[in-house]
Amino acid sequence: MSIGDEVAVSSPEFCFFQMAGELPLVKLIELGLELCGTYSLPAINTYRPGVETKDEAKYNRPQLTNIKALKSFTARMKGVNGYKKACRALRYIADGSASPVESILFMFLTLPHSLGGYALPLPVLNRRINMSGAADSKSLKSSYVCDLLWAKAGIAIEYDSDNYHAGKDRIANDAIKRLDLASVGILEITVTSRQLNSPLELEILAKLISRKVGKQLRYKPQKFNKASHDLRCDLLWPIKGAENFFP
Repeated sequence: MSIGDEVAVSSPEFCFFQMAGELPLVKLIELGLELCGTYSLPAINTYRPGVETKDEAKYNRPQLTNIKALKSFTARMKGVNGYKKACRALRYIADGSASPVESILFMFLTLPHSLGGYALPLPVLNRRINMSGAADSKSLKSSYVCDLLWAKAGIAIEYDSDNYHAGKDRIANDAIKRLDLASVGILEITVTSRQLNSPLELEILAKLISRKVGKQLRYKPQKFNKASHDLRCDLLWPIKGAENFFP
């Protein structure tokens, strides 16, 4: 893609494919979610949910590409180094993530057990729910956005890093939102950084979602715990030596 006189860069789709030959699978999936999302990370990423850093992510940015374009480009690269890894990564990427933590939560819940995830069906990211036909709506809002939504199962996840520091108005608005969504058959669950950083609390969340979507969690604890540990190190502590922070 040309960005100026005699200056060009790889397209987002080509960049993703190029990185398939460089990145581990989990980090390639994370990159794909960023490219198909509306945020961008700093060049040197030390992002961790709930921890302030000097280098912050940028939000509300245009999507650079989408999953359809990534799949189309990758299909043309059959036989080239990185093709198999790119194809595998594309199974676990979706459009519309609005933040790094949404991508991390998405990966924890949907990646296969062999990669440390709970292998749940892929939710839709940041889906807008129309409330105009909801007779029991308690607010004047015409719609709500759900961070992660399993529409058929009627369950949504809202990530809130400031849940414990919210003001009265915010708490009241969140309560109204939950009631409104319940009136159209959607159970909304709020997830905080504490839950995301706790293996036990995240597993409780995953089991609740699994019951709602009708998918039983089946994995061998010893192998899964090792894979889950590695995934947490990759996503929550992207710093050398991070494994020392986890039991």
